Amino acid sequence: MKKILNPFVWLRSVMNLLGCSRSVLAVKNGILEFDSSRTIGNAFDTYTYFEKTLWKELATYRDEKVVQVEGFVDIDFLSLDEVYKKILKSIKVIAHFNVSTDRTVRLNYIGIETTKIGDIVMKHDILEHEIIRCMQDIYANKPLR
Repeated sequence: MKKILNPFVWLRSVMNLLGCSRSVLAVKNGILEFDSSRTIGNAFDTYTYFEKTLWKELATYRDEKVVQVEGFVDIDFLSLDEVYKKILKSIKVIAHFNVSTDRTVRLNYIGIETTKIGDIVMKHDILEHEIIRCMQDIYANKPLR
């Protein structure tokens, strides 16, 4: 006898394999107040200065739903001194979004992490009053200021 698999169970299994939890999908399909014309996922995934983006749900000690987006910056696009470009291994922008039980999305954090040759990692938290400006740059496809 053949067993028929529920299509919803199948879809959820595929989403989990691809790393797309319900919270990740809520963020990717979510919008921010300053620009309701684009989804968060579209803004990050099509940002010219990112070589790639990684989306993942983080576990918190209070069982909150937090989605982290890592955007890996293409160093060749930056107008940096060539000497400085040679000592940089990577630059990534990290954003955290909280997802409430009703699937409302709220931007909670943005930081920049640079890794230099020798695996020296430096982290810089974007100040609260600069977070929206940083997101506006990503949405407008401009270099981060």
